[in-house]
Formats: sequence, structure tokens, C-alpha cells
Amino acid sequence: MNALVVLAGNLSGPGTYIKIPFTPIQISVGNLIVIAAMLVAFVAALIIPFPHKGEDQ
Repeated sequence: MNALVVLAGNLSGPGTYIKIPFTPIQISVGNLIVIAAMLVAFVAALIIPFPHKGEDQ
């Protein structure tokens, strides 16, 4: 349980934001991590083949 608290960080304070240069886009680190994880899952779903029956069946 202690490891989860360390990974989560300090959730009682204000969030940490990243500003993308030359754009008005500003995103929180937590949301950026979730978006990156979703992109990794999407790419993995495209690359990993679906199970299928053999040719003789």
C-alpha cells in the first residue's frame, strides 16, 4: 500500500501542468500519462494478432 502512495505523489496540492511551446495547449501530467497509456494500448491492439483457429479447422 505504501508503494501506491509513493507512485501517486502528493494529491492534496495543486496539479502539475505542462505547457506546449508555441501553442495555447496546457495539460496536466496525470492526464498526459493516461493518454500515453491509452495510445500504447491502442498500438498494442493493432500489433498483437487476434487468436484464430488453425487452417485445418
